[in-house]
Amino acid sequence: MFFITQKTKIILIIFFILTYTSNYIQSYAQEDVNNVIDNIKKEHKIVSLKNFTLINLKGEKVNIRDLQREKYKLIINFWALWCAPCIKELPNLSRLSKVIKEHDFKFIYINQDSKKDFKRIIKFLEEKKIDKNMVFVDPTMRIAREFKLRGIPTTFIVDENSKIDWRIEGVINSNNTKFLDWLKEKYK
Repeated sequence: MFFITQKTKIILIIFFILTYTSNYIQSYAQEDVNNVIDNIKKEHKIVSLKNFTLINLKGEKVNIRDLQREKYKLIINFWALWCAPCIKELPNLSRLSKVIKEHDFKFIYINQDSKKDFKRIIKFLEEKKIDKNMVFVDPTMRIAREFKLRGIPTTFIVDENSKIDWRIEGVINSNNTKFLDWLKEKYK
């Protein structure tokens, strides 16, 4: 007769759990890769970037056109601490911002949390090593209304002439080179 020891049972259970988890993660990652380009839509609702004022994490007002003064293309991302997909996406976008800086892109992150969450926002950004200088807040959601947001995370790509070209609803996986290649191709 063949007896399975307790130790063998535990090893088999761990093996099956790891196999299942690995397959799930791979299928999820593949789904991310396939959807990144599908989520990019030509923006027709908003023609150009209005000249509005942002509030930085020091409470200072900053004009959005001043951020674009040197003819940068802007990538504007709307996010919040309570949004799990946003939290997943932000560190990836931060890495992407460093890669595409040489192509004259500038990232702006607009947070949708309330003013009372400033300290939590700063703590999160410091933990994730995200540049706080490009993070702004929209506690009244005035800017979100201007951009006609339907949900977050949502990202807009604005050309150097302040024309809003593209809307991306959902998570951008910057580990996926498809998005970076697409971006470089569109803005040669």
